[in-house]
Amino acid sequence: MEVEIVNAVAFSPDKSIIATGGNDKVVRLWKSDGKPATKALPSGHADAVWGLSFRPDGKVVASASNDGT
Repeated sequence: MEVEIVNAVAFSPDKSIIATGGNDKVVRLWKSDGKPATKALPSGHADAVWGLSFRPDGKVVASASNDGT
């Protein structure tokens, strides 16, 4: 079993969605019950995801990387 390293976690304002990002350069969205909310989202980063934040209305999540994006 391959283990992905998670570097960043963010909770949606209503706590129904959890965003994770890590060394694989991918952002994943999870339901609060631990099941995937969507397929993995390609972040467009060339390096690991190190920061995540939801917009106050919970409709957008932003990601940040060491690559400067």
